[in-house]
Amino acid sequence: MRRRQKSKAFILLEVMLAVAILMIAVVGLIYSINTMIDTVIEIRQDREIRIQLETYLRTLRANTLEAGTPTLDPSNDGVTYLATVEQAAFNNKDGAAVNGLWRITLTASYKGPKGESRTKDYEVLAYQP
Repeated sequence: MRRRQKSKAFILLEVMLAVAILMIAVVGLIYSINTMIDTVIEIRQDREIRIQLETYLRTLRANTLEAGTPTLDPSNDGVTYLATVEQAAFNNKDGAAVNGLWRITLTASYKGPKGESRTKDYEVLAYQP
């Protein structure tokens, strides 16, 4: 009869150990899924900002470039965009200044998925004779 009680206690201990191991695996899985969701949100936000920056760049290049800070349309997604256009100072191999080169800098300021402040810069040189 004692042997049967030890056997039941041993089975209970095995079940408790199995449940504990399963719980550790589930917690790890939940953490992985949460990290994956945060990463997907961050990638999606970065893609949308990059698309908007490229759209602003196309709009600026379509018009005659002038030095200064052109006005950009505000976004509805909490991202602030700032553009700066300035004459780029380059010389050719003879030392003469190259005219018509412009440095366009676009900056997006936004909040990341965890609420931290972020900025993304996009800088290009454009030629307009």
